[in-house]
Amino acid sequence: ASTRRYVPTAHKYITPDLPIALVRSSLVYRQLTQKPLLEAGVSQTPPEMGVLHLLSHDDGQRVGVLADHTTRERTVMTRIADRLVRKGLVERREDPEDRRAVCLWLTAAGRSLHEELTPVRDAVLAPITASLSREEQRRLTAALEALSERKLRLVEEDGCTSSC
Repeated sequence: ASTRRYVPTAHKYITPDLPIALVRSSLVYRQLTQKPLLEAGVSQTPPEMGVLHLLSHDDGQRVGVLADHTTRERTVMTRIADRLVRKGLVERREDPEDRRAVCLWLTAAGRSLHEELTPVRDAVLAPITASLSREEQRRLTAALEALSERKLRLVEEDGCTSSC
Protein backbone atom coordinates (compact mmCIF):
# COMPACT_ATOMS: atom_id res chain seq x y z
CA ALA A 1 0.00 0.00 0.00
CA SER A 2 1.20 3.47 -0.87
CA THR A 3 1.86 5.92 1.95
CA ARG A 4 1.72 8.93 -0.35
CA ARG A 5 -1.13 11.28 0.28
CA TYR A 6 -2.96 13.11 -2.47
CA VAL A 7 -2.04 16.77 -2.40
CA PRO A 8 -3.91 18.94 -4.88
CA THR A 9 -1.74 21.23 -6.95
CA ALA A 10 -2.12 24.93 -6.29
CA HIS A 11 -4.17 26.86 -8.77
CA LYS A 12 -1.98 29.08 -10.90
CA TYR A 13 -3.93 32.19 -9.90
CA ILE A 14 -3.52 31.74 -6.13
CA THR A 15 -0.63 33.55 -4.58
CA PRO A 16 1.16 31.35 -2.04
CA ASP A 17 0.42 33.66 0.90
CA LEU A 18 -3.31 34.20 0.26
CA PRO A 19 -4.72 31.14 2.09
CA ILE A 20 -2.62 31.82 5.19
CA ALA A 21 -3.49 35.53 5.15
CA LEU A 22 -7.21 34.74 5.00
CA VAL A 23 -7.03 32.26 7.87
CA ARG A 24 -4.85 34.56 9.98
CA SER A 25 -7.10 37.57 9.47
CA SER A 26 -10.14 35.52 10.47
CA LEU A 27 -8.40 34.24 13.60
CA VAL A 28 -7.10 37.70 14.52
CA TYR A 29 -10.59 39.18 14.13
CA ARG A 30 -12.06 36.50 16.37
CA GLN A 31 -9.30 36.88 18.99
CA LEU A 32 -9.58 40.65 19.08
CA THR A 33 -13.35 40.77 19.33
CA GLN A 34 -14.00 37.83 21.65
CA LYS A 35 -12.64 39.27 24.92
CA PRO A 36 -14.16 42.78 24.66
CA LEU A 37 -17.52 41.30 23.74
CA LEU A 38 -17.41 38.90 26.68
CA GLU A 39 -16.45 41.80 28.95
CA ALA A 40 -19.46 43.70 27.60
CA GLY A 41 -21.64 40.81 28.76
CA VAL A 42 -22.25 39.33 25.32
CA SER A 43 -23.08 35.64 25.44
CA GLN A 44 -23.67 35.24 21.72
CA THR A 45 -21.22 33.26 19.63
CA PRO A 46 -19.61 34.88 16.57
CA PRO A 47 -21.92 32.90 14.23
CA GLU A 48 -24.96 34.07 16.20
CA MET A 49 -23.74 37.66 16.03
CA GLY A 50 -23.23 37.25 12.29
CA VAL A 51 -26.85 36.20 11.86
CA LEU A 52 -28.03 39.17 13.91
CA HIS A 53 -25.92 41.43 11.71
CA LEU A 54 -27.29 39.95 8.47
CA LEU A 55 -30.88 40.18 9.69
CA SER A 56 -30.35 43.76 10.84
CA HIS A 57 -29.64 44.67 7.21
CA ASP A 58 -32.14 42.34 5.53
CA ASP A 59 -34.71 40.98 7.96
CA GLY A 60 -36.95 38.04 7.12
CA GLN A 61 -34.45 35.62 5.58
CA ARG A 62 -34.81 31.88 5.16
CA VAL A 63 -32.33 29.68 6.99
CA GLY A 64 -30.95 28.42 3.66
CA VAL A 65 -30.20 31.95 2.48
CA LEU A 66 -28.44 32.75 5.74
CA ALA A 67 -26.47 29.50 5.47
CA ASP A 68 -25.35 30.42 1.97
CA HIS A 69 -24.35 33.94 3.02
CA THR A 70 -22.31 32.66 5.95
CA THR A 71 -20.96 29.58 4.10
CA ARG A 72 -22.32 27.29 6.79
CA GLU A 73 -24.19 24.04 6.32
CA ARG A 74 -27.96 24.45 6.56
CA THR A 75 -28.14 22.07 9.51
CA VAL A 76 -25.57 24.20 11.36
CA MET A 77 -27.50 27.37 10.54
CA THR A 78 -30.70 25.73 11.79
CA ARG A 79 -29.01 25.06 15.15
CA ILE A 80 -27.79 28.67 15.29
CA ALA A 81 -31.31 29.88 14.54
CA ASP A 82 -32.73 27.56 17.22
CA ARG A 83 -30.38 29.09 19.83
CA LEU A 84 -31.29 32.64 18.78
CA VAL A 85 -35.00 31.80 18.99
CA ARG A 86 -34.54 30.31 22.49
CA LYS A 87 -32.70 33.48 23.54
CA GLY A 88 -35.59 35.60 22.25
CA LEU A 89 -33.43 37.44 19.72
CA VAL A 90 -34.99 35.99 16.56
CA GLU A 91 -38.43 34.65 15.72
CA ARG A 92 -39.67 32.34 12.99
CA ARG A 93 -42.53 33.50 10.79
CA GLU A 94 -44.25 32.04 7.79
CA ASP A 95 -42.74 33.21 4.51
CA PRO A 96 -45.37 35.51 2.93
CA GLU A 97 -44.36 34.27 -0.55
CA ASP A 98 -44.38 30.55 0.30
CA ARG A 99 -46.44 29.38 3.27
CA ARG A 100 -44.44 26.14 3.44
CA ALA A 101 -41.25 28.07 4.17
CA VAL A 102 -40.21 29.88 7.34
CA CYS A 103 -38.20 33.09 7.63
CA LEU A 104 -36.20 34.45 10.52
CA TRP A 105 -36.92 37.92 11.84
CA LEU A 106 -35.16 39.95 14.51
CA THR A 107 -37.16 40.57 17.63
CA ALA A 108 -37.01 43.95 19.34
CA ALA A 109 -34.49 42.41 21.78
CA GLY A 110 -32.39 41.11 18.87
CA ARG A 111 -32.37 44.47 17.13
CA SER A 112 -31.52 46.25 20.37
CA LEU A 113 -28.66 43.84 21.08
CA HIS A 114 -27.24 44.31 17.58
CA GLU A 115 -27.38 48.09 17.97
CA GLU A 116 -25.64 47.78 21.36
CA LEU A 117 -22.89 45.50 20.02
CA THR A 118 -22.01 47.42 16.87
CA PRO A 119 -20.12 50.21 18.70
CA VAL A 120 -18.26 47.61 20.80
CA ARG A 121 -17.16 45.79 17.63
CA ASP A 122 -16.20 49.05 15.95
CA ALA A 123 -14.16 50.16 18.96
CA VAL A 124 -12.21 46.90 18.86
CA LEU A 125 -11.55 47.21 15.13
CA ALA A 126 -10.70 50.92 15.10
CA PRO A 127 -7.06 50.59 16.24
CA ILE A 128 -6.43 47.91 13.60
CA THR A 129 -8.15 49.58 10.70
CA ALA A 130 -6.72 53.00 11.60
CA SER A 131 -3.52 51.93 9.86
CA LEU A 132 -5.45 51.55 6.61
CA SER A 133 -6.62 54.50 4.58
CA ARG A 134 -10.32 54.70 3.67
CA GLU A 135 -9.39 53.62 0.14
CA GLU A 136 -7.45 50.60 1.44
CA GLN A 137 -10.42 49.67 3.64
CA ARG A 138 -12.76 49.92 0.64
CA ARG A 139 -10.44 47.77 -1.51
CA LEU A 140 -10.08 45.16 1.23
CA THR A 141 -13.83 45.07 1.75
CA ALA A 142 -14.41 44.74 -2.00
CA ALA A 143 -11.90 41.89 -2.26
CA LEU A 144 -13.43 40.00 0.66
CA GLU A 145 -16.94 40.55 -0.67
CA ALA A 146 -15.83 39.29 -4.10
CA LEU A 147 -14.60 36.08 -2.48
CA SER A 148 -17.90 35.67 -0.64
CA GLU A 149 -19.94 36.37 -3.77
CA ARG A 150 -17.93 33.80 -5.71
CA LYS A 151 -18.70 31.24 -3.01
CA LEU A 152 -22.40 32.10 -3.25
CA ARG A 153 -22.31 31.69 -7.04
CA LEU A 154 -20.72 28.25 -6.64
CA VAL A 155 -23.49 27.26 -4.27
CA GLU A 156 -26.15 28.50 -6.67
CA GLU A 157 -24.54 27.01 -9.79
CA ASP A 158 -23.32 23.69 -8.48
CA GLY A 159 -25.34 23.18 -5.34
CA CYS A 160 -22.09 22.70 -3.46
CA THR A 161 -21.87 23.27 0.28
CA SER A 162 -19.22 24.64 2.59
CA SER A 163 -16.72 22.16 1.17
CA CYS A 164 -16.54 24.13 -2.11
